[in-house]
Amino acid sequence: MTEPESEGMVAQESLRHTYLQAIGVQSWLPRGALPHAAPSAPWVETFTWPPTQRFEQWEDAFEDTSEVPAAEQPVLPVTPSVNAPRGVSRALESLQGMFAPEGTPSQKVLESTPPALSETTPSASALDMSYQPEPVAPLQNPLAERYPEPQFSLVLMTLGELLIVDSLPPQGRQSFSPAHIRFVSALARSLGVQGYDINPIHHHWPAFVGSALNQGPDEALRSVRRLLGNMLKSQEIKRVLLLGEASAQWILEQPEPLDSLRGLRFSLRAGVAAVSSHSVTALLRIPELKAELWADLQPLLATRT
Repeated sequence: MTEPESEGMVAQESLRHTYLQAIGVQSWLPRGALPHAAPSAPWVETFTWPPTQRFEQWEDAFEDTSEVPAAEQPVLPVTPSVNAPRGVSRALESLQGMFAPEGTPSQKVLESTPPALSETTPSASALDMSYQPEPVAPLQNPLAERYPEPQFSLVLMTLGELLIVDSLPPQGRQSFSPAHIRFVSALARSLGVQGYDINPIHHHWPAFVGSALNQGPDEALRSVRRLLGNMLKSQEIKRVLLLGEASAQWILEQPEPLDSLRGLRFSLRAGVAAVSSHSVTALLRIPELKAELWADLQPLLATRT
């Protein structure tokens, strides 16, 4: 670093210390080499504070007048030497105006004084301070006791008026394979829905890795509610098919096992019927379950439009 650059760094650091001193903050710089620390810049060795050598020509600006009562301290314009750095001079002038005693004719103080409130401006006492935010009701989550640390993987697919939510094994976050897509396409045709592209939307829980984040059952249920609400709002969904235990429990918010929920007709909202059955993974591995699936689909076939 050249000598002019070093002098510029010293002046900049002096300006910073001037502001810090004005607000009561004491700053420190290393005076020697620290173990395992990066080496300091060369200008650090020549920097001193308060400036007693490099800025002797305007050191009177830093004289301590704390022993003189505030009322007796004269407020005089600071006129540092022409050799003082320009940034430090501006800092001293601004600080003089900021911290001048009340009643002084300092132009800086007059400029920083806020204008008086007009007669039409309502006072703080006249404002309506009676509003209080409504308390948030605790979440009613029947799944919290059964799943204190929930883990599940859902796949959501919209095909016209039909919404299919499948459950994947959460271990390893298995992907939705082409075999799964072919089975869902055939299942939709059996329900009278065809001609739609299948675009699976995955929803894994926990959503993130890390113990610092709250990923308990309440947050899991809120995430499912939010996702389902957005899909029902943006689509003309009339029928919902829930495949697998995780899908049935977290969509219907029921802690019962899948065998207790299969084949029953539920209403997610007005005009939206839902039934549950086995997951696509189970149906692909155990073809004998297809007969039970067909029996479970009957309430949705009865509501076909």
